[in-house]
Amino acid sequence: MRKLALFIIGFVSLLLLSFAVMLVLIYSTAAKDTAITADAIVVLGAAQYDGIPSPVFQSRLDHAYDLFIQNRAPRIIVSGGKQDGDEYSEAESGQMYLVKKGISKDVFFLDSNSFSTKQNIDRVHDIAERNNLSSFIIVSDPFHMFRALTIAHDLGLTAAGSPTRTSPINKNGWLEFEFVMIEALLTFGHVLFRI
Repeated sequence: MRKLALFIIGFVSLLLLSFAVMLVLIYSTAAKDTAITADAIVVLGAAQYDGIPSPVFQSRLDHAYDLFIQNRAPRIIVSGGKQDGDEYSEAESGQMYLVKKGISKDVFFLDSNSFSTKQNIDRVHDIAERNNLSSFIIVSDPFHMFRALTIAHDLGLTAAGSPTRTSPINKNGWLEFEFVMIEALLTFGHVLFRI
């Protein structure tokens, strides 16, 4: 009975330590902008409403716009599918938003068929292979950056992270912490089960 108790205590301690390490990795990655000169900027999708990006998505798109006009990359990949009943996908609404800001439609690749971060990055990998792209700047919210980069690196992509600093989520500490906790669980899911 004592051995079982020690095993349980050790197992729980290991889980708690692993979770703490994951939180440190998420927060430390969120704090860094490692944007390089690359072949393409990847904007990970978020909600859109009838072709209008949500405030969270808009903050990602605005950051991608800034990187593009700084000549960090000549192409932009916008990702995100559409929900039942939507006229536009997240990718389409993101492209329309950036075209209105003055970026030529010719620079875009769209992934309008993905519904998760894993699918987003898988589609980026496919786009990269079809179009001879080899390096990427991933744009998303800070809390999301560690998992996105982990998935990208697991797929063999050369990717750097450039988190937006203007997302409404960043301005609400408790909401951001809630998202960080969810990201920690989702990252464990990816590491253990490739989901």
